[in-house]
Amino acid sequence: MFERFTKEARFAVIGAQEEARLLRHSRIGAEHLLAAVAGRPQSLGGAALFRLGITPEACREAIRSTGSLDEDDAEALRSLGIDLSAVRARAERAFGPGALDRGVSGTSGAGGADETASRWWPFRSPKGSRPHVPFAAEAKRALEQSLREALARKENWIGT
Repeated sequence: MFERFTKEARFAVIGAQEEARLLRHSRIGAEHLLAAVAGRPQSLGGAALFRLGITPEACREAIRSTGSLDEDDAEALRSLGIDLSAVRARAERAFGPGALDRGVSGTSGAGGADETASRWWPFRSPKGSRPHVPFAAEAKRALEQSLREALARKENWIGT
């Protein structure tokens, strides 16, 4: 599938891995893909996100603060023009029901695999390369959906 990706889409996938590393997450999630696309305003998807005021920094902050939002948080976001109900509806249309009903990648409980990976994070492999960061299920689904969408549009490429 990667061979069908445009240059910008490839940058998005590579950027998503960098976003996951930056946030010290053990998996690449759909949220990392979004942050990476937001970081490429010259791409079609990045330009759309930029016009909506979505920046990589805002994505990272949202990823870090994922958790329980109370009504005060929702009201504060509404004052900035962000409707959480609309965001949830769009996410569920794009990624399926319950797409936002999970924890942040890399934040398992005490002693979990993610914590173990985090402890070893500063160290490089013997060859000096960065450790591989695998895709989480929802990120895989997002990429697969991109392929299905491209095929439905009779395009032989996947862009942002």
